[in-house]
Amino acid sequence: MKNNILIFSLFLICITVIGQNSVTLYGTITNPKSEKILVRYFKDYLTFEQATVDSATLDKKGNFSMKFNWKKPYPASFQCGEETTDLFLTPTDNLKMTVDADKFDSTIKYTGQGAIVNNYIAQKAFRNIDAGRNKAKSTKTMDEKRYTQYLDSFYKADKDFLESYFSKTTNKTQPVTDFIKSEEEDMIYESANNKLRYPSFHKYYNKLKEEVPVSR
Repeated sequence: MKNNILIFSLFLICITVIGQNSVTLYGTITNPKSEKILVRYFKDYLTFEQATVDSATLDKKGNFSMKFNWKKPYPASFQCGEETTDLFLTPTDNLKMTVDADKFDSTIKYTGQGAIVNNYIAQKAFRNIDAGRNKAKSTKTMDEKRYTQYLDSFYKADKDFLESYFSKTTNKTQPVTDFIKSEEEDMIYESANNKLRYPSFHKYYNKLKEEVPVSR
């Protein structure tokens, strides 16, 4: 009898651990362009090596469901055909996604555990689409001072959006707080890195033979 109790207790512990190290992602895609969906992540950001953590096939109504091991909060991507959107997944997330593939970026919505962060990511991406597409066109002739001012304004707009979005969130969990901190750090890094790339950027878009020197 004692052995049976011990075995059952170990079974419950295993089930609990598995549940704490997994993510459930399900939802519906309207007007899908592909029946196959993938969840991927970067194994190595230096080599850009990616791995597929799970895949699923849409049913006739566009529904899908997957559950996969996920050991720590980490970025991922959701792919359906040629459409891709970023995710940030945390163990125990139970995330429902809905999207119309005809208007993919503007219709992504999440509910359930993990929705707060991932709705922010989707809204940020859609908000930056036009700005991103026009960025090279509007900045290629700028001198370094104007380019730096542009990047500063871009950084401020992103930071304001981050603060405004999460100011509406009460009782932030630790994963959400950690994500906000990471996002703030990424914004600082991206802005600084783009400033350092000004000489090569200016040379490329203006078809110059030599890079312009960076002011000190």
